[in-house]
Amino acid sequence: MYLVVHGVAGMVVGDQITNPFLSFVVAFATHFVLDIIPHDNVELEKWINRGREKGKFILVGLIDMLLLIIIIAILNKHHLAITKPSVITGMIGGLLPDLIWVFGVLIKTKNRLAVWFKEKHTQVHTLCYKKPFIPHYLSTSIQLLFLIIFVAGYIWW
Repeated sequence: MYLVVHGVAGMVVGDQITNPFLSFVVAFATHFVLDIIPHDNVELEKWINRGREKGKFILVGLIDMLLLIIIIAILNKHHLAITKPSVITGMIGGLLPDLIWVFGVLIKTKNRLAVWFKEKHTQVHTLCYKKPFIPHYLSTSIQLLFLIIFVAGYIWW
């Protein structure tokens, strides 16, 4: 699942739970709940693995972060105070599992805790794994559709 989804989910958790520590913990846990939802990225992985892996991986991450920044700006303009400590810690909690995972992938660390976390994080993705393959364009479209509906609903309510 993309960082934009986890970041926005963490921000909403932080908006609803005003204690910064609790919003961080709940958003961190919410990340894994969202990752249980099947979301294939087979084509993206194939493209990344065809050469210049790190560069492509970073490019995808930067585009993802740009989308997150745009949505943060939209939400900030329409109701969600992104400067609230609980919103900030919620967003950090929602993003941290993927940031730890990316760190492990990019530097190929041998740290036992980082390797264990990466393995467990990857296992969460397969808890509800299904045999039929969902093409990347469809998986991404579904995620974006739900994100747009969610953001639009948050703005108007």
